[in-house]
Amino acid sequence: MVFVWVVAAAIAGGIELLTADLTFGVIAVALGASGVAAFFGAPLWAQFLVGAAIGAFGLLVVRPIALRQMRRPVKGSLTNVDALRGRPGRAIGSIDSHGGLVRLGGEEWSARMAPGARPVLGGAAVFVVEIDGATAVVAPTEGEER
Repeated sequence: MVFVWVVAAAIAGGIELLTADLTFGVIAVALGASGVAAFFGAPLWAQFLVGAAIGAFGLLVVRPIALRQMRRPVKGSLTNVDALRGRPGRAIGSIDSHGGLVRLGGEEWSARMAPGARPVLGGAAVFVVEIDGATAVVAPTEGEER
């Protein structure tokens, strides 16, 4: 029975490598624990009990803590809207205070010029001043006003 537990643990471990969600990693550990119990001669019901207990503990306690640690933002890193401020872009067509389009890192955003900035023509380099809802408020890059 040890062989069956080890093979099942290896399969679950392989799936974990593809998903990186820690669910199958916890299951692999639980299956491995069942294999250890089998190695020491535990009856089949005890092997299942060991695997179930370790699996439940891992899924209910260890996995949430580990996921929180993995998904915690790196100190000092900017995300979402904060990461877009100051980012360079290129005007797609003209942009004025009423609207236009800008390309930011391969994505098209609706845009409008920042208050006090002159309109730009298509192809002009701009940078993001702020994000207002789903609209990038931009200003021309120095020397790019047209």
